[in-house]
Amino acid sequence: MPDLNPTLLAVIGVGLAICVLCVMGANDVANVLGTAYGAGALRAPAHSSSSLSVWARIKGAVPLVLFAGVFEFAGALFAGSSVTEHISEQLVTGGTARQRAVSALGTLVASFALVAGSTVAALPVSASHATASAIVAAGAFQAWQQGRDTNTTSSVAAGEIALPIQVRWSSVVPIVIVWLASPIVGFLAGYVLYFICGAQCIFEEPLGLPLLAGSIMGSLFVFIFIAGPPDLRVLLGRWSAPVTAAISSLVFTASMVMFLIKRREMLARYSDAPFVPASPSATTIDAEAPSIDPIHETAYLEPPYRYARGLRLLMIFTAAAIAFAHGGNGKFIAQEENPEFGTRD
Repeated sequence: MPDLNPTLLAVIGVGLAICVLCVMGANDVANVLGTAYGAGALRAPAHSSSSLSVWARIKGAVPLVLFAGVFEFAGALFAGSSVTEHISEQLVTGGTARQRAVSALGTLVASFALVAGSTVAALPVSASHATASAIVAAGAFQAWQQGRDTNTTSSVAAGEIALPIQVRWSSVVPIVIVWLASPIVGFLAGYVLYFICGAQCIFEEPLGLPLLAGSIMGSLFVFIFIAGPPDLRVLLGRWSAPVTAAISSLVFTASMVMFLIKRREMLARYSDAPFVPASPSATTIDAEAPSIDPIHETAYLEPPYRYARGLRLLMIFTAAAIAFAHGGNGKFIAQEENPEFGTRD
């Protein structure tokens, strides 16, 4: 292995980490906000519009970037330690500090190339997948090379601890299984949820929107209480976290249901009076003109724009929850396992 200066390794590593974070932001923000933006809950000027200047596009995108950045940062800060420790310590063990530093540089280059190429091609891709795969590949190659090379005198003489490099396949296999299962589980979950509580359920059933919102809140609470800050996990205990999440979800759902019931009782006072829209330009009544049927507002029907407003708020909240979970899953992977860059040895 070439004798590279530690300062040079650190400078190159920091530069590559910044590049990886930039391409992750370009690709992952689209993944996080894609559903909310596609549904119209979040709006920004279209990047394909030729009538907008570059400054106008930047100003339009800044609110969305800040929205995603705040929750991504919160997720990485409060729930990202477990994933970071797993990637940096549980996949590949052993080797000298210099070997791990060079391996980290190769991992960052591979992650940057994959994510940048996918972003240019407008394809969503996970930087966590790329980084974990590159770490395992680099570790496997170094372990194979270590078996062929028996001359480790130079490393030991330099004062470095030459531990055998090993790939912990027992930790790699569960990750690969999750990668393969997550698209299938996501597809089935989306199909089942839309089939059970789709548009007709939300617009026609009084409890459709609260149940949907409660399920989303429950999922977020489960993530926060189980994968959140270590102090919170210790405070709640092993089995108290899911119970607390379920209770919080039920309380939120019950609060929404009570609010809608009270609102419908209030609207019921005005449900019997028909509302006849008047034409502002009509001063006389034409006998041959078509008759106008009265429109009855009932306690069981809400104006469509109120449903749209509620769904829009729910979609924005969902985007925030996805950003928080996404930040907790992979925002620290750019620093990964390199002790030359200031992380743990």
